[in-house]
Amino acid sequence: MSVGHDEDGPTEMCTTNPSVLLFRAPKDGDEDPFEKALKEASYSPFSISVLEFHFQNIDKLVTSLLDGQKFLAIVLTSQRSVEAVSLALQSMEDEECPKEKKRKLCLDLPCFVVGESTAKEGFTLSEVTKVALDYIVYFSPSGVQYTLDLLQDDTLPLKHSKIIAIGPSTQSELTKLEIQVHGTALNPNPAGVLAAMSTR
Repeated sequence: MSVGHDEDGPTEMCTTNPSVLLFRAPKDGDEDPFEKALKEASYSPFSISVLEFHFQNIDKLVTSLLDGQKFLAIVLTSQRSVEAVSLALQSMEDEECPKEKKRKLCLDLPCFVVGESTAKEGFTLSEVTKVALDYIVYFSPSGVQYTLDLLQDDTLPLKHSKIIAIGPSTQSELTKLEIQVHGTALNPNPAGVLAAMSTR
């Protein structure tokens, strides 16, 4: 599975190996252990966070970016920091910061990232729904509830996907909603998820 990017944004997703959607935020820094194990087993994993996150002090970040000549570079230490800078640029009023100036801000300041997961952009739900999902892995009962509306309006179709639960409480939540569970991990780790996926 791959996502191409051009100047206008991500291009269409494609996948050759069985695709696995993980409803969890990937680990910042080093490669996520669940994604790593799935790739090594010839799956194509991608993650979507089911937690809401609200940024603080975006206005202060905007002020700093507008005064970018004071800084030598930007160091992005997590995927959240990438999102924060993107949000700050988007929030700038056109009259305060025309597009040309925004572009200059991005080009003039060298950017450094910490870890592979910070360097790559996260997947969005709109991208994911274009892929025939072979497996969907739920990591918590709250994750099931978070995606309930998507399941009910068929934004996230389950007809051809095998549902995996990270443990008994998540399985119970799925069963309560009459969602068929293909397998449940005996241990909440990558090996447990892989074993549950191989359940007949």
